[in-house]
Amino acid sequence: MENDLQRITLVIGKLREQFFVHDFEVVNNMLICRYTNEMFFPDEVVIESAFRFENHFTPDKPAAALYAITTKSSTQGILLNVFNIYSETEEFLKKVPVRQTSENEV
Repeated sequence: MENDLQRITLVIGKLREQFFVHDFEVVNNMLICRYTNEMFFPDEVVIESAFRFENHFTPDKPAAALYAITTKSSTQGILLNVFNIYSETEEFLKKVPVRQTSENEV
């Protein structure tokens, strides 16, 4: 588990170096940047890169995913999704185009 957290932290650090400096969250089917107070619908954002991290308990499902996102206003940031039974974030992300999916590489 600690190794997984170290890998997530490493990817976040590399994304920050690439100017994905803000943190996003999904609330009420909107992507929100708390720093800028901007809110976006799924068609107003693009996932630049997606990084999936293994789940050692159920290997067929990832434990977490990290998304590098650019918005229509050019705000760039990161969205971390830790998977559970139902996730509002997962429903939002199904509607967002993805440019690149990676396996823990930046």
